[in-house]
Amino acid sequence: MQNSIRQPMMIIILISLCLTGCVKPRIIDDIRLVQARGYDYYQDHLLLGTITSPIFFQSTGSGIVQPKSDVMSVVVKKATEIDNQLESKSEYQIEPGKLLVSLYNSKIAADGLLQYVDILKRNPNISILTNLAVTQGSAREILQGHYASNSLVSEYLSDLFNKHANSNFPQTNMHTFLYQFSGDGMDPFLPLLKKKDKHIQIIGIALFKGDKYIDYIPYSQAFIFKMLYQSFRKGTYTLSSTVSKYVSIENISSKIDYRVIPQGINGHHPIIKISIKQNGYVKESSSLLQGKYSMINLQKALAKKLQKDGTLLVKHLQRLQTDPLGIGSHVRSFQRNWSKEAWKDYYPDADIRIKVKVTLKHEGIID
Repeated sequence: MQNSIRQPMMIIILISLCLTGCVKPRIIDDIRLVQARGYDYYQDHLLLGTITSPIFFQSTGSGIVQPKSDVMSVVVKKATEIDNQLESKSEYQIEPGKLLVSLYNSKIAADGLLQYVDILKRNPNISILTNLAVTQGSAREILQGHYASNSLVSEYLSDLFNKHANSNFPQTNMHTFLYQFSGDGMDPFLPLLKKKDKHIQIIGIALFKGDKYIDYIPYSQAFIFKMLYQSFRKGTYTLSSTVSKYVSIENISSKIDYRVIPQGINGHHPIIKISIKQNGYVKESSSLLQGKYSMINLQKALAKKLQKDGTLLVKHLQRLQTDPLGIGSHVRSFQRNWSKEAWKDYYPDADIRIKVKVTLKHEGIID
């Protein structure tokens, strides 16, 4: 009995050892791990493809290993040719499995990103959670830059996206882009970047119609956009009003709820009610919040401001005929006979009503 069990086990172990021996070892000094990519147009619609990979070298006498970004660029006719051209140009083997960020110049994004994102998606070594972004200006210049906060531009950008996704900016990556592009009743959006001196700034939310970049929302409206897009925590907002010169609100929680009331033939002209509940506290205020400047009046003023800004933002998106908030998808969940084409026709004039309620917990610092 023991021999009958032992024999198959020995065969499995031998096969495993043989398979292990077949794997070709790779020495880290002989490869380049691509962590960031960039795409620009070059002259007559040729493509300029740029990659960065980290190089680690030891500082003299310190024993500390310092990273440095190695930047390579090639000019090609098609995006599918970039990797082959880079391989032929590099003395090292190029490995794409550590990709953190992929940047696209706004002109390329305006012509459609799907063909570029599809190349990444079909590579099994690249994570579906890779960050994507549109650049105002050259993607190559951003990747070639030297930044004090991190010598590796790929890690600098990745940290930048993660930081803002934990505050006022909605989370985006390759997975969300593809989901929004292929989903019914929604359009994609991505961060819009710009290089300013020795820093990279997220200057807004790049809006898409299908896979084509059409416009952007400035970063000052990112909190409003996120409030209308999803429930979240840890946002901040500064209110300038008659209640005070300014009041800085730190958001504890924001909860969004949709209600759709069918109207018209087959319910294709619904009233869409978006209710938002905000709980936060006053982080900083330029005046004492008492009397007519009380917390109750501040709550009312803040709710009124958020409601007004939210309504203006939705109307702007309707005029652009893009639905990055996924309002159509919410309506679809309320309607059995929802039609993509009918919604597309109705959306620009849809009756969308926003109601915001604000509750502030306590006062913060007073200047």
